[in-house]
Amino acid sequence: MLKKIRQFLFEPKDSNIVSVYRIAFGLFMIYQMFYYFEIDYVYQFMSGPQMLFPYDSFEFIKPLSSSSLRYIQFGMLISAILITIGFLYRYAIIFFFLGFSYFFLIDTTIYNNHLYLICLLSFALMFMDVDKKYSIKSILTKKEHSKLIPAWHQYLLIFLISLPYFYGGITKLSYNWLGTDLPRIIMEYSKQDILFGLISKNAT
Repeated sequence: MLKKIRQFLFEPKDSNIVSVYRIAFGLFMIYQMFYYFEIDYVYQFMSGPQMLFPYDSFEFIKPLSSSSLRYIQFGMLISAILITIGFLYRYAIIFFFLGFSYFFLIDTTIYNNHLYLICLLSFALMFMDVDKKYSIKSILTKKEHSKLIPAWHQYLLIFLISLPYFYGGITKLSYNWLGTDLPRIIMEYSKQDILFGLISKNAT
């Protein structure tokens, strides 16, 4: 049984899918970082408010100075670009995960399923070889190396993306969601966000 599970999880797979996913993830994060700059996210949600509401057990996480926060934000933009092109990928995804999670954990009032999902995905991507194809690394590497990855790389990404939306769909099967104008209001508001606005426009 354990042997079959191991074979299932570590079966060699072509890295095409995860490499394309890396590019898509990086592009979306670039858009998201530009959106943060556009709305002055640092001031609106971190340095501007007089009171913040930290997560339980994460009360020790405090906002730094405005200039430091903007440096981190700029660093996340550079990291997203490096992730997209597949250059210094491992360093870039680690910095992006730490920076984005730091922004996310500062205040509970900005919680959003999509932001939580980005934290999960960026954490998982730290342990995946998603830069074997369509990357600067694959161009610069002179030695022949395998383009295959363990199957669990693909399965984990599918699981992480599916889980929040599955449970999110279940929680929306209620009168408060289906019997009111709340979906329309949220969709109208989401058009102001570059990332989610792009998604909603494509959906229509």
